[in-house]
Amino acid sequence: MELELPSRQYGEGLEPQVKKINNSCRLKLLELLRKKMEPEYDEVMKDPLFSHIMNIEKNNLKFSARLVHSFLCKELITSKRHEKWFTFAKRPMRFGLQEYHAVTGLKVMEEKKSRLVKWKDDDGFWSNQIKTRGKINLQIIKTQYLEESSTWTWVDRVRLVYLCVVMGVVMGRDEKVNFPLLYMKLAMDLDKFRNYPWGLYSFNFLLKQIDKTKAKLENKEGYLMEGFLVGFQIWIMEAIPALGEICGTKVSDNYTGPLCGNWKGCAKCSYEDIIGVETLFPENGIMHSLIEFQGDGKVFLATDFVRKDEKKDERVDRILDMIEKKHDWRRNKRKYVDRGAESRKKKVLCELAASSKVNIDTDMKKFLEGLLQASFTTFEKKISNQFSDIVDKFQKVVTDRLTKIETDITQLKTASGRTEQFETDVTGRLVKIESEVTQMRTSLLITELAGKSDQPSGPKKIKIDTISTMSKKDTAPSKKKGMNKKELKTDDLNVKLPSGNLTQSSASDLHMDTNELFKNCMKKLSQDTFVKDLDTSKPTIEDSLDWLELPPSLKVSSPRLDDQKIGVAGSKDPDNWLVFVHPDKFEKMTEWQNTRTAIQIGPSILDGELAGRVMSVSTWLKNYEIDALMYIFRERTTLQRWKVDRVAFMTCVFSDLIASDYIHFCKGIKQYNMNPLLLEYGKGELPSHGRTRKLWNVDVDRMYVPVWVNGNHWIALCISFVTRNIQVFDCAGKKRIKEVEAFTHLIPRIVKAVQSLTVQKHLVVSPYTVSYVPMSGLNRQKSHCGVYTIKHIECHALGLDIALVDDDNIWGCRIKTLCDLWEAAHDPELIERMSKYEPLKCTPTEAIEIDPL
Repeated sequence: MELELPSRQYGEGLEPQVKKINNSCRLKLLELLRKKMEPEYDEVMKDPLFSHIMNIEKNNLKFSARLVHSFLCKELITSKRHEKWFTFAKRPMRFGLQEYHAVTGLKVMEEKKSRLVKWKDDDGFWSNQIKTRGKINLQIIKTQYLEESSTWTWVDRVRLVYLCVVMGVVMGRDEKVNFPLLYMKLAMDLDKFRNYPWGLYSFNFLLKQIDKTKAKLENKEGYLMEGFLVGFQIWIMEAIPALGEICGTKVSDNYTGPLCGNWKGCAKCSYEDIIGVETLFPENGIMHSLIEFQGDGKVFLATDFVRKDEKKDERVDRILDMIEKKHDWRRNKRKYVDRGAESRKKKVLCELAASSKVNIDTDMKKFLEGLLQASFTTFEKKISNQFSDIVDKFQKVVTDRLTKIETDITQLKTASGRTEQFETDVTGRLVKIESEVTQMRTSLLITELAGKSDQPSGPKKIKIDTISTMSKKDTAPSKKKGMNKKELKTDDLNVKLPSGNLTQSSASDLHMDTNELFKNCMKKLSQDTFVKDLDTSKPTIEDSLDWLELPPSLKVSSPRLDDQKIGVAGSKDPDNWLVFVHPDKFEKMTEWQNTRTAIQIGPSILDGELAGRVMSVSTWLKNYEIDALMYIFRERTTLQRWKVDRVAFMTCVFSDLIASDYIHFCKGIKQYNMNPLLLEYGKGELPSHGRTRKLWNVDVDRMYVPVWVNGNHWIALCISFVTRNIQVFDCAGKKRIKEVEAFTHLIPRIVKAVQSLTVQKHLVVSPYTVSYVPMSGLNRQKSHCGVYTIKHIECHALGLDIALVDDDNIWGCRIKTLCDLWEAAHDPELIERMSKYEPLKCTPTEAIEIDPL
């Protein structure tokens, strides 16, 4: 019977998988030392032994926990004390002192009395620590002694670098483990420190950690492991070049030093990658079961690497013999003890079957023939009946479907004929109604312009009085009072009156008011006319010529608030939240409009100039009134007057900072340094008026930003930190705005920068997506974009339909906007909060100025 090979710790394909390994091999400590102590670090880099270890950090080779864990699960169980055997693609691999020396290049030969060290006191830092048996570890060095080391001697600073390289990388100890007193004594004589067998002791410590970790391999969340694990990873990458290419690249193909200094890369290797390489590994694939310092892959057991207390294992000896003979491991299957047992078994069974064959008598043959004939006849009849039933059902279904289709076609033809007749009747009736409405409208026009018949020949003039037929209750203060004395020439109006003479009935209509004339015309219609909610008994129809366009010479300048015809929306209208102003508040606001006393409202001053811009139909809003409104939105949210949570409202200054910072960002990401003010916005310290101190992506899920684009237009943005999306509200309906790109790139960077270090690891800085809210047919006067921006933010924040805001009610929105500013300026609670305002020291004073039209 042949000797069996060592068994695996886990069966093939049954290896457990973990999420992470807390590696104590701290390469980042070397990076910190290089920045803080560059001259001393460069001095240690000249060391022919430790420079190769330090090159790992210089080459930026990362640690792959999945690769190391996968090989720890592939260990072969042997009796060896000072070496470990692993398997990959059914091939054995040895990790012994010889391979460790090839990777690290550190000394592995222990001299006699090497642990008895004599040291010389130089009254330096390390001498005092030895004398007082001080407790020093890597954690204390990072937090305290790195800053204090500037007062040490140059030699003590070099000793510090050596000790950190040994404890943090070569030995891979936890940062809370104190430095052994022996290490500090060795550091007093740097020659003795270099000649100490660090390779031997770090290798022994790594093997102990591998044995200690066997009980933790099935912990799915991960585990802590000490030792020079990066060296173990480099051995894997060298032994299996296929995995080495996945995890990194070699610095040079002509490199002849220790293997640890010739690798660089991110080492991103998943379990699927490792399994795929092992599954597809070819028979002639390159794998070094044994590694020498020269790396030629020859089987060579140098006596320098043989340990006196090593145990003998015949199975390992057999593996070494098979490696030397270049055994084909793919065909290494367990063989039967008796190789011919299976063949002999099949031969005996065949012989027994042949010898048991006997003749069948005649009666039995007839019985079997009859049984088979009857079975086949019955089966044939059953199949025939089932098939005929299926055919009948199919024909019935097809017939029913065809009948239904014919019925449907007949009904469609009948309905089509009715539709054509219906269209003919409706078209004729609409033509008739249209002619009657045209006749009525002509009569109304003749009546209102008939005053010209009393004027002499020549240029005819008409006096326009749009207030005489309206009750004062239904009319807001208007500046058209002054126009009662103005006269308009019919030539300027450019109105073409219908031809024909005025009849007696037309002349009698001159003495009727509009409602009487309208009822008189309605009686002349050939059909009964019904208009919903129309009560002809009440004088509610305005006698105006607003549908006629005035000549440019008579167009007046932008009126004051108390001079406009304000149609105050009802409190029950769908857009009441956006346009409705209570009559009491409107009266008080009108009184303030007469005085226009300057009042503080957040970052702005509410005065006559600001109110004039809000109420002007031909003037853009500036950043002052928009910032004031955004301040009101913040305070309403903070005071919970709006049932809206986890939302922020930015200012125009913020969007201007984003635009200016994006210019530096586009010059190069590596050289880009973020403006500190943007971080204050992310922490909620800015805007300083209405400060919230809410952290983005922690206390805030979305925020709204007004943006000034192209130097002539306002838009609104809704930035969601949850969906990583930016919604654009543009009343002009554009589909691409270049200013939005700045927010897509900088917002994720601000969000990541203000988070804690733990959260930052899980955040990415990929750009946000952009979506444009569809809009069309808005802002036809090209001056209401600022009002649309504010109202779109208000609608979206409160969950209202943004379609409620349009050109029909935009004037009401302007009135409501000024009312909100006036009301907030007189709010006692807001006045108290504004009195406690504390500006941020670095608050910017820049503002966006918008030139008037």
